[in-house]
Amino acid sequence: VVLLPVGYQEGRRYPLVTWVYAGSIFKDTLSFSFEKGSPGSLNPQLFTARGYAVLFPSMPLKGDGVASDPYIDLPKGVIAAVDKVIELGIADPKRLAVAGHSYGGYSTYALVSYTHRFQAAIAMDGDANLLTSYAKLDADQRYWDNAQERREGATWSETSQGRMGEPPWSALWGYLRNSPFFYLDRIETPLMIIQSDMDFVPIIH
Repeated sequence: VVLLPVGYQEGRRYPLVTWVYAGSIFKDTLSFSFEKGSPGSLNPQLFTARGYAVLFPSMPLKGDGVASDPYIDLPKGVIAAVDKVIELGIADPKRLAVAGHSYGGYSTYALVSYTHRFQAAIAMDGDANLLTSYAKLDADQRYWDNAQERREGATWSETSQGRMGEPPWSALWGYLRNSPFFYLDRIETPLMIIQSDMDFVPIIH
């Protein structure tokens, strides 16, 4: 799905924000989850109102909890989709950005450590290190009496979006190769990181 900027003129190229969330599939506009009037900073219409086109690429992955390599799999749909929007004459190849929130933040970290195609990136509330994520507590529950019994991090890593299938002591290499943190030396894209102390993903991740 591509959202065109307000006042779009065919034949003119526009800066492109690629909004990523690994595992998302967009078949048509009916699968588009953002409403034009939805409040909050995550509404992509904030970009289109300021002259950006916004691309929502399909990023198929294996099911949640199915042991796989999301870091390796997620770029495949993104790069092809960006190339197509450039081919269609909509996007300016010299003004490309990538952004994502939550698992989209993880997706953003992975992409900028994988490719230098983007000139700017925004990662919001994203995990970068699956090892530390395994032991995390939900920030707004950390002072609960039974905080130590809540295993959101372990559940997320093994049987949800982390897709590791096992704990880190059984699959250490899988955790390492799927953690963008361990590819920091590859990142050249200017990257804005937005994170807060009380986010579901703790600021240390």
